[in-house]
Amino acid sequence: MRLGPLGGLREIVTFPEVPVAPDRPSSEWRTMSGRRIVQRAPRPLRSWSMDYRLIDPADLAYLSALATGAVPGPHYLYTEAAAQTNLLPADVAAPGAMGVSGLKGAGGAALAVGTVLAPVQGALVSVAAVTGQAAAGDWSQTVPLPLGSYSLACWASATGNVLAWRSVDAAGAQVSTGTLSAAASAGAFRAPGAVTVSGAAVGVQLRVPPAAGRRVGAVRRIAGAALPHAWLPGQGVPPVVVDDPSGTLQLVTADRVAADYSITLREVG
Repeated sequence: MRLGPLGGLREIVTFPEVPVAPDRPSSEWRTMSGRRIVQRAPRPLRSWSMDYRLIDPADLAYLSALATGAVPGPHYLYTEAAAQTNLLPADVAAPGAMGVSGLKGAGGAALAVGTVLAPVQGALVSVAAVTGQAAAGDWSQTVPLPLGSYSLACWASATGNVLAWRSVDAAGAQVSTGTLSAAASAGAFRAPGAVTVSGAAVGVQLRVPPAAGRRVGAVRRIAGAALPHAWLPGQGVPPVVVDDPSGTLQLVTADRVAADYSITLREVG
């Protein structure tokens, strides 16, 4: 995984087992007729738990600096699991799901919600989507990314230019841009493309180009060039807080300190 401020994602050494605990608020009640009603928050907030054994405190210096605010935030978490699954946040990967969308219309207006067909586990499934307008939508929030090459694709209700992207620097200024064009594919309409984050770029934004009545959804971005047709839900590059490390001193000598440390990263925002 990589962790740090925008434009400063730094590799963090982790171990094979990193528990990821989701927390989605919900409430449930039953009516007098016996019906069960459940309300759920649009998305869960996750936490990542990392345990280190018998290591020098110097190896935890960067994480400790993040926890104490010595490295100004906000801080973001880029994981290899998300890089192979879907680096987009859930409200962009399936815009409009549960009434929440990271893709907006012009001036930040909400876009009409619908569905598009996309392959999930080998079968075409209706996935949440938004409907384009005559004017281009606003750019989404920046998804922080390390420098490198990425693959981006989405599914649409018809052919044509269905999704635009641009890489931006730390100040939000455009570095490069491109558009995805949909064509008939596997019984639906798919728009694939390549995205490069280079130079001063620190992340990528997306928006719906002028496309009145055309729906776009099931968006996916992964690291590398080989993007499978199948769509997977977004894991995103979320903002996190780093809890202060808790440690157990195991060895203290004249020239060495070794301890067990436990650190938790919690998704915020």
